[in-house]
Amino acid sequence: MIVLIKETARFIKDNSKTPDSLCCAEALYGIINGSMSEATAISAISSKLLKKVWIYDNVPNCATAFVVTTIKLLRDILVAQHYWIAQDIADLLIAMPSKEKLSDRNAVFDFNAVSIRSFNQKYPFRIPDIVI
Repeated sequence: MIVLIKETARFIKDNSKTPDSLCCAEALYGIINGSMSEATAISAISSKLLKKVWIYDNVPNCATAFVVTTIKLLRDILVAQHYWIAQDIADLLIAMPSKEKLSDRNAVFDFNAVSIRSFNQKYPFRIPDIVI
């Protein structure tokens, strides 16, 4: 799932002003909250990214709060058409450590200190740290 999130975030960052970016964010959020089946969401994202994507694994528990909060915020920000904030949120998702690195305390600490805290200081939104 982390690979899918990162690929979709790259697309959203590069195409934040298009309706396709909102469609992708809605599909990601639909997978997370259960409002959309995995197959439907994957199909929607694949059609926008113009390549086949899959969900290889689940998001580890330590990153669940971060992923859920960030994707919901990304969707809400795209609906509000605050594209510069959406690009910063997409940067957070792109910079998120890979599944293998999420067990490395130093990598997670660096990500929290550099990326999440910087975002939280810049905007009035609260993104939770990844906790291991």
